[in-house]
Amino acid sequence: MTHVQQRPTPPRRPGPVPPALIRVPRVHAPPPRPVPAPPPGDHFRPDIEGLRGVAVLLVVLFHAWPGLVAGGFIGVDVFFVISGFLITGLLYRELGRSGRIDFARFYVRRIRRLLPAAALALTAIFLLSAWLLSPLALPRVTADGVAAALSVANIRFALTTGDYFTAVATPSPFLHFWSLSVE
Repeated sequence: MTHVQQRPTPPRRPGPVPPALIRVPRVHAPPPRPVPAPPPGDHFRPDIEGLRGVAVLLVVLFHAWPGLVAGGFIGVDVFFVISGFLITGLLYRELGRSGRIDFARFYVRRIRRLLPAAALALTAIFLLSAWLLSPLALPRVTADGVAAALSVANIRFALTTGDYFTAVATPSPFLHFWSLSVE
């Protein structure tokens, strides 16, 4: 006959300890403030705006002092990536809201937003060019301005100079419109 030894039963634990008997130091921190949700339709991102600022600053420094910021033109790439991200987000939200993307409406909104400033800049540049530049430069500058107005400045500058840095050697007052044409 085998003798089986039984384990002793553990003593019964008393019920929960009343909170008054527990001495835990309490840290009195203010309650967390709720972060307000952005209003519907407001998709402003300060982090993205900060990146845009850095990108623009790099380009400006590169053009103002080329030896100071080597590779400052990388800001243009960063700016295009940010623009693509924002435009994709805009189109994605529209797709989620309506189940489709209305490209005509997208371009109408874009034209409404960009056209007033672009028209003012084009007009001012045309007038200043006619006043300040040599009459021999005006046909080339006028063709650059027409290309900028038609949003094909990037193609014109690529075909006439072949290289962005060559274009800087014989600058056009409309050279900055190439990036708007790319978008």
